[in-house]
Amino acid sequence: MIKDREICVKSSFGHTIRNWFFYHEPGTGFLAVLFPGAGNSCDFPPLDYARKAALDLGFDVLSLEYGYYRTGNLYRPDFMNDILIECNAAVDECRSNTEYQKIVFISKSMGTVAAGEIGGLPGYKDVFHVFLTPVKKTIPYIRRAPCAVIYGTADPLLTKEDAELIKGILHADVLEIEGASHSLGDMSNYKKSLEMLKIATEHVEKTLRSVISG
Repeated sequence: MIKDREICVKSSFGHTIRNWFFYHEPGTGFLAVLFPGAGNSCDFPPLDYARKAALDLGFDVLSLEYGYYRTGNLYRPDFMNDILIECNAAVDECRSNTEYQKIVFISKSMGTVAAGEIGGLPGYKDVFHVFLTPVKKTIPYIRRAPCAVIYGTADPLLTKEDAELIKGILHADVLEIEGASHSLGDMSNYKKSLEMLKIATEHVEKTLRSVISG
């Protein structure tokens, strides 16, 4: 049975962040943590379907929210420290009641940087990452962590040179989706967007299965 509850964290912007936590009873010992992009929530299709795939496979899922996002602010680089504090507090509370055997961070765009930073903190050395549409700043985290990487060839935030660097990282399981944008879709063709979303989600599912079996 899947249940849900809020994991509340105080935001530096003065309000309470309500991160939704979906969990199984009885538990399975697997946790996925979703880090949204700068201008999206975890309801954004690539993350939402990754969440559905994780839940289907028995993962508990923590869907993070950033404090600035709820206030209507646009992302600024100086917000990153607050984001890390908020996210780490939510993940810590999530882990406080359950000893998870496997933890996966599934992140999108700017969230890949936050996930990479938190994944490098003490106590997270065995985290597996799924980086969706990473940015240039994500590359050092891809280099150091076991991961899968999914991006599109039409993503304006990832240059061909950066994509080649990522493909050259031997431990990274890289999926390059032809014609996909930063949203992992095609703005001019919804049918292609659905196909791309299916391809990305199936790769996430395959990755999560390998984490479970590994």
